[in-house]
Amino acid sequence: MTVRRSICTIVMAGYAVLVISCQQPVQLQNDQLTIKWSGGDEAKISEIIVQTDSNQSSRVTPYGEYTLLYSQGKPDSIPTIFKTVTGISFPEPIFKYQIDHWKRSTSPVTLNTAGEAFHFYPAVDRASESEIYFSKELPVASITASWKLDPVYTSDIVVTQRLIAKQDGYYSLATPSLTTIPIEEVAWATVPGYFQGSQLQDNFVLAYAYGQGIPNLPVVYPERCASTLSPIVTSKNGITVSVSPAPGVARDPWESDHKTHEEWKLGLSHMNRKGAISPTLYYPVLGEPLSKLKAGDTLQYEFRFSVTKGDWYKNLKHTINDSYHFDEQLALRENKESLINRIHAMRHYLTDSKTSLWNIESFEGKKIGGQSYLGGVVGSSGDAMKNSDYGAMWMLANATDDPILKKQVLPYALNFKLVQQQTEPGFFRGAAIGQYYLAKRKKFVEEWGEFVEPVSLTYYTMLDDGNILLFEPDNKELQQRLRLGAELLLQWQKPDGSWKWHTIVIPSNRYLPI
Repeated sequence: MTVRRSICTIVMAGYAVLVISCQQPVQLQNDQLTIKWSGGDEAKISEIIVQTDSNQSSRVTPYGEYTLLYSQGKPDSIPTIFKTVTGISFPEPIFKYQIDHWKRSTSPVTLNTAGEAFHFYPAVDRASESEIYFSKELPVASITASWKLDPVYTSDIVVTQRLIAKQDGYYSLATPSLTTIPIEEVAWATVPGYFQGSQLQDNFVLAYAYGQGIPNLPVVYPERCASTLSPIVTSKNGITVSVSPAPGVARDPWESDHKTHEEWKLGLSHMNRKGAISPTLYYPVLGEPLSKLKAGDTLQYEFRFSVTKGDWYKNLKHTINDSYHFDEQLALRENKESLINRIHAMRHYLTDSKTSLWNIESFEGKKIGGQSYLGGVVGSSGDAMKNSDYGAMWMLANATDDPILKKQVLPYALNFKLVQQQTEPGFFRGAAIGQYYLAKRKKFVEEWGEFVEPVSLTYYTMLDDGNILLFEPDNKELQQRLRLGAELLLQWQKPDGSWKWHTIVIPSNRYLPI
């Protein structure tokens, strides 16, 4: 690895040497990456070159702008109202379990509009043989940053940022925008666990609530539902760029003796504050406890950019195994209970009606069986019941040849599945009429409201019927039910593969494309 140093203007004061400014370009370089800065008081990244093989290289659009978010007081939580493509405010009142969560998800902090944004380029402070240091004085804080190339993983740039607050208030220090990628050059973008896609989705509800397409706003996602803490963008020239925090920056889901999963320390986004496609982290999250600083307080965190040749998945595996050492963690784990013991425990659970909360009810002339569900279901009076993992039930019964499972569980679970699907002629013929059965009202319902969705048809009819048919391949009734569901899915699907309807609300027989 080489570092090209600038020629700096210095001031001699006795034996002290004070670096005033570095006017010449500086760069970091190894056999994989070359990154050049313009130097001076506003050091912009002027060039990023990725060595793709022994004879060829690719250029990444350089940028290098930094962003600091600041708010003197705690940001407000007033949500923004978003509408479906039919003009209906989302979510509708019937979705009572989602309303508060959606309000939090559309607050100014989440939508990245909260606080005052300071956009800046720092000055080159100094350079050693392996590291370049930058600094910037802002009205509200002093910022320093160091950049170095990872000596082991040569596609990675390790950056440490440090902030010293000058005023009381709330602070969030974003990762610099290493590069920005025009949307027409994006081959794939993802915040793992939240969304993935190749095109911007103009309807925010579709993108943010349903994960269909790239959100067109610079939303900040919480780390708690991210499968990997690494926003990733692949460009059409075959170069993938990601950013990921050092281990320990994000929240610990079980920090000590209680659950801390809901804490929000780190934000992830596919965009910078200005709305340009650029993998970005926000730490701490503005308005959250760690972001509240007093004058003189400091905060510091480390992260790394990965610039790799290949697709997003190759980059993701590199982050998982090389940055977070997941494969090494797996090697340290061992089973303390054999597979056969776990299977016997499942069998015992299912055959004991007390542990499995098993119920048998009558519905339309059939005896149906299901497990009590004690979570929130719209319209439930503690009488909701459902079944999951039909394939596992049938596999266990066939593997053990257990007479209780085969005679007292499976027939009633099968009846539950059969009556769960509408067979009468009409718009919903073939669809699952609800995941849950309410024993007191003798009615099938969805968990969050009275509606029908293609995804419920896929999971609660197609997949379950198919899994049972693996063990009962000659079951003619199940074959017919599977066919009914498949025909309805094809009917609801557009020629391009998208859906004609995403939510179909039953009370007024409306179908709502969102």
